[in-house]
Amino acid sequence: YPCVRYNGSEPYSHTTDLFELFQDPGFAREIFLKPFQLIDLTQLSDDDLKKESLLGIIEMLLKYAFARDTIALIRNISDLLQQADKMKEVELLRESAEYVFRTTKDNLSKHEVLNEFKRYLSPPTQKNIMTLAETWIEEGRQEGMQEGRQEGRQEGRQDGLQKFRSLLLKQLERRFP
Repeated sequence: YPCVRYNGSEPYSHTTDLFELFQDPGFAREIFLKPFQLIDLTQLSDDDLKKESLLGIIEMLLKYAFARDTIALIRNISDLLQQADKMKEVELLRESAEYVFRTTKDNLSKHEVLNEFKRYLSPPTQKNIMTLAETWIEEGRQEGMQEGRQEGRQEGRQDGLQKFRSLLLKQLERRFP
């Protein structure tokens, strides 16, 4: 049973009907609990997936997300990458490279993934894609700084817990000698 507890500074004045949040509430009600359409990528041939051009890149990457040979996967979709390049779909190419790196199972470095992608792209797109490497470097710096801060906080928490335990033991010893 859906229930929301509200504790704002003013009385709640919004709808409690989720469907009223949709542009077409009637349509949302109509399809909400109906069975969904399944597109099982594992049952579709690579050739069929590649016919869909830009969507084909995404579907191929999803289909082979658990593959162990990332270089072979990139080579398999090289024709799709080249089509996306000709269509100036740089953001799709950047996101695809990012996705491949994050799902790779063969311990390739980000630069190895990026370099394989670049083999199939025009020089202007290669240059644009290189900003992804710069982004990764900056993310690495930020993660390193954040980890350092978290380690410091963790040590501080442990010190605080240790002091609290010590104080609690002293209090218990005073109360129950």
